[in-house]
Amino acid sequence: MPLIDLLAMMVKEQLSDLHCLVGLPPTIRKNGKLHAIADVMAITTNGLANDIKSILSPEVHARYIQERTVDTSYTLPDGSRFRLNVYFE
Repeated sequence: MPLIDLLAMMVKEQLSDLHCLVGLPPTIRKNGKLHAIADVMAITTNGLANDIKSILSPEVHARYIQERTVDTSYTLPDGSRFRLNVYFE
């Protein structure tokens, strides 16, 4: 599932956190507890890299690649805003 769709789902379901780790399905925080999203395949390296590139501006993406971490924000077309912490492990 594309990252933008996951973020839209978070708004719709009033979820607080989304964790995306390569090799695992996306995980959300609901009512203070972490839950893997049912029926969503594990995140791949290429899929996550493409999703990250698609939501970061070219300048922020270049900084992310150089520094291997970035704190920024993203706003969905409906105005919903997210704080992002993206990093390499």
